[in-house]
Amino acid sequence: MDADTSIVEYFGESISSSCGYCKTTDPDKFTHGMWAHKLSTEDYNALLDRGWRRSGKYLYKPTLNRTCCPQYTIRCDANAFKPTKKHKRVLKIVQDYLATGKQPNKCAIPATGGDRAESHEMPLTKATSNSVVDTLKQGTVATCEPAAEQTTAASENKPKDHVAPKEVCSEDAAKTSTATRQPRLGKKKEMRKQRALQRLAKKGIDAETAQNMRLAKVPQPKSLEDRLEQSPSSKPAHRLEIRCEPVKSAAFKGTLTESFSVYRRYQMTIHHDAATDCDKGSFVDFLEKKPSSSCADFAGFGSFHQQYVLDGKIIAVGVLDILPRCVSAKYFYYDPAYQFLSLGTYSALVEIALVRKLAKIVPALRWYYMGFYIDSCPKMRYKGRYLPSDLLCPETFTWVPIEKCLPKLAVSKYARFASNDIASTEEDTNIDQVIVLCNGLVSTYEALCQLKNRTVQDGAEVQEYARLVGSTCAKRMLLYRQE
Repeated sequence: MDADTSIVEYFGESISSSCGYCKTTDPDKFTHGMWAHKLSTEDYNALLDRGWRRSGKYLYKPTLNRTCCPQYTIRCDANAFKPTKKHKRVLKIVQDYLATGKQPNKCAIPATGGDRAESHEMPLTKATSNSVVDTLKQGTVATCEPAAEQTTAASENKPKDHVAPKEVCSEDAAKTSTATRQPRLGKKKEMRKQRALQRLAKKGIDAETAQNMRLAKVPQPKSLEDRLEQSPSSKPAHRLEIRCEPVKSAAFKGTLTESFSVYRRYQMTIHHDAATDCDKGSFVDFLEKKPSSSCADFAGFGSFHQQYVLDGKIIAVGVLDILPRCVSAKYFYYDPAYQFLSLGTYSALVEIALVRKLAKIVPALRWYYMGFYIDSCPKMRYKGRYLPSDLLCPETFTWVPIEKCLPKLAVSKYARFASNDIASTEEDTNIDQVIVLCNGLVSTYEALCQLKNRTVQDGAEVQEYARLVGSTCAKRMLLYRQE
């Protein structure tokens, strides 16, 4: 058995007595779950693409066609992302606060809507290599492609140069007056252009070079990375440092108490959790659980806490899983005293920039996974504003642009997004090929059945597991079976 092989234990479907999204007293929240004794980053990435998520070592997949609030996996193409006006406003608010120390007026704070954190989950854990900081430093800053230059006719922005005299009341006279002036205006412009070219020619500059020089003077739009850079100032009011610490690293352990304090204030103030539900013991125990195994392909894969440190004090933390093809944003919490900075939006933009930076090292790692999109929950719709984004079709497990999905969700909270000509991948997987672990023996399920009698119920459970994780993971991960 390879050291990187994943080992999971399937639990089947369950129903919860509460739903943190619709808040109904009698919800229908159905999910399938399994326990990850060990989980490779490659397998977790594949499970994300089948609609699974993790909370610590527990993996869960909502039953979308039965649950009260269907949760669709959403991802953003980080390389193609362009911030909206609201995103730019949040960036400016943070930059102005760092430079001057002045808090924005309430009316200046954009209504971004929603909270990034998924309130029913807790921060996650995964052991990782300490070399991630060096790895991040190797990446170069990605820049956005310049937006296509847009020009408008001068006549649209300037008042008309000619107004017919009042005494001219003839329609023909008006037409003649306009006609006689337009060519003259064009001729003057052409004459000015020719004189300019003649002056440049005397300097040895041809027409093509002159055109390139003119275009070079046109200001290029700022990239996301440019907007995130702190404004240069000899005496800024505040300094913000962003640190990406691997879970279980010495730096992570050294800041655990301070980080927990921020988490506790966040949960009690923003989500109104009771103090007894936010004890440090359960918080630390949860962080100690690490289902992932190491990955030799890239030392930067794993679970991290991205800490936002203002003047030496942690004010926010983003919990991230860095995987072979995506960065998965799992949880985010912040000090409520800094709510005026819209840190949820700000951190999402920082994380998108991180994805773009990592994509310079691993080109396939270009996707920013934002967890679940829940159209029936207004507070969760903000995720659809990070464009371009895709939703995962629950039947074909293909990605569909969100703008094509929203009309279907407006009709029904459960929907198939892919077109009908795309085959569903929910077909039954041959359970004989499922890899199992029983009594320390690794074999196919077919071989296990030949050695030991298995019940019909056991076969149905294995079949359901294989269908939910997909053929690739079913033939690669070890499914733990009891005697």
